[in-house]
Amino acid sequence: MPKRDITKSRCTAVIGGCAISLAVGFSMVASYFLSTTLLPVLCIWLLGKEHKSSEGFLFGQFKKAYGGIVWATVKARFIVVPAALAGVIIAAMSFYPFLGREIFPSVDTGQFALRLRAPAGRDERIPLHS
Repeated sequence: MPKRDITKSRCTAVIGGCAISLAVGFSMVASYFLSTTLLPVLCIWLLGKEHKSSEGFLFGQFKKAYGGIVWATVKARFIVVPAALAGVIIAAMSFYPFLGREIFPSVDTGQFALRLRAPAGRDERIPLHS
């Protein structure tokens, strides 16, 4: 009996494994490529170089206020960046005590799974007795 190359059959046979992960990976790369190259060009072609937006009074006021906040934040970046990093670290550390119980709960159901693989070409069923 000739030897089988299990690496090729495993990649195509496991639907949840290799084939799906490759499809997702390629679609993400293609999506990124199209969103950074084709879409900006199409926007310029469709909207033209001189696109004028009609913004209302409320949006104009919001834009002015937001621009002022962004300008002040960029001006004070040497204070804002360390404060934001400290806030993220404090928030992350506040969840640390819950990691052992919430993400990885300890459960003992008294059961275990046993997977057996018979040699190639064997059709007999193996009875399991407790």
